[in-house]
Amino acid sequence: MCIRDSPKTAKGTTAVEVMSGFLGLHYFSHEVPPEILLNVAVPDMELLSAGLSNQAARKVILKHRLRGRRHGWIDMASTNAKEALMMRLASNASLRSQREELAQAFGLDELPLRIECFDISHTSGEATVASCVVFGVDGPMKQSYRRFNIKDVAPGDDYAAIHQAVKRRYKRVKAGESAVPDLVFIDGGKGQLASAVAALEEIEMQGLTIAGISKGVDRRAGDEQ
Repeated sequence: MCIRDSPKTAKGTTAVEVMSGFLGLHYFSHEVPPEILLNVAVPDMELLSAGLSNQAARKVILKHRLRGRRHGWIDMASTNAKEALMMRLASNASLRSQREELAQAFGLDELPLRIECFDISHTSGEATVASCVVFGVDGPMKQSYRRFNIKDVAPGDDYAAIHQAVKRRYKRVKAGESAVPDLVFIDGGKGQLASAVAALEEIEMQGLTIAGISKGVDRRAGDEQ
């Protein structure tokens, strides 16, 4: 089973229910092989086989009573899945610890579940682009990343670029097009942070906890403040 494709389940969900959910979820968007080996029998296997066969335009067989080499493949897949799950649980524990530290540092009543970060970059010294990356409880939410082509701003004016990007982003958030973050980080010192705060004030966006991250005079990684 691919951990990233695992269906979300409630506590007490059985292995059979998880497998049934996974098969429909995974093969809806992936190529269907001619033979699928299962470690548990799922309900309506013949009906599911027929549906997958129709999707693949060829016969697809589901098997769960396995011996010999096929049984060895299932054991190997189960071991790999358990190891991947343990790695994910360890990663989630680390992420939770980081959110707890952030909550303590910023005096938040609850753990920040959604964090948005802004950065400004320049192409060939002229074109300016602002990036907004988003983190959730499981880490990066790449589908929520946004890029803003900065317009009518002098090259190198990061203050104005941050102001424009933050204003455009949170106009949309305020309009209900995206979730409100629990914490916002701006790549920059007091000047960039002041520009971001001014943009929020202009659109009357309230209730955000926002901070700037300065690389310091020497701009050395690890020395951010």
